[in-house]
Amino acid sequence: MQLNPQQELVANHVHGRILSFRAVRSEVELEPGRLGVREPPSSAELIPVQEIDLFVVPGLGFTNQGKRLGRGGGYYDATLRAASERARRVGLSFAEQVVTGIPTTAEDVDMDLVVTESQTFRGLYRAADFLDS
Repeated sequence: MQLNPQQELVANHVHGRILSFRAVRSEVELEPGRLGVREPPSSAELIPVQEIDLFVVPGLGFTNQGKRLGRGGGYYDATLRAASERARRVGLSFAEQVVTGIPTTAEDVDMDLVVTESQTFRGLYRAADFLDS
């Protein structure tokens, strides 16, 4: 993977309620974490959640209005609430995971975009160009 020198790739590291994010320099440094998902080691540089400009957020399902169904732990919702208001929130899913309705609560954080292999739903929570000015 190659990044623009002014960009930095970070990956989440489960540690408490709010996810922590650590710098990734190479895919080979990732190791199985607490949930079995490969993540950066604890020794990798910690990046403050408020400094992250874009979050790619997984989910079991999404709506084309930006609602998201996670696994029920609230990790991403808590993390996104702690992030900068300027951070973009992008839901990533397969097309068959986009449904007409899902159960939500006031604690759920909506996505700005939902991207599938065949479609992109833009301007869901905030206008698609909210940072372009």
